[in-house]
Amino acid sequence: MTRKLLLLLVALTTLLQAAEKEPEIQDLYTYRAVVTRVIDGDTIKLSISLGFNVWVHDQSIRLSGVFAPETRSGSVEERASGAKVRDFVSSLLKMDKAVIVKTEKDSTDKYGRYLGTIWIDGESLNEKILKFMTDNGISKGGKGVKP
Repeated sequence: MTRKLLLLLVALTTLLQAAEKEPEIQDLYTYRAVVTRVIDGDTIKLSISLGFNVWVHDQSIRLSGVFAPETRSGSVEERASGAKVRDFVSSLLKMDKAVIVKTEKDSTDKYGRYLGTIWIDGESLNEKILKFMTDNGISKGGKGVKP
């Protein structure tokens, strides 16, 4: 009996410790998600958990406040800068990486993307990208960094 009680106590302690490591989802439009693809420096695709084992797969998220250079159009320099930012984002967001996404509103842009902020291990991906762009002198039409 004592051994069973001890095992139960150890199991409960382990569960409580694991639960403390997960971020709390309290705000409206804040979800747990898994990275499925990095499109470019300011757009990623996620599988998003809506709770109760309900998922939305392959959802495009446009990163709020980030205006990365395009990778498919514009000048050769813009495409090179866009690829550099995309590669930076890819290095931070490996496939199946667990993240938190907070969307700005419950509607999409003309490309079907939700506007949002991605959080990795308690830090804003959006801010990391802006810092990377600033440190590397990358902007898109003067919009690369927030004023």
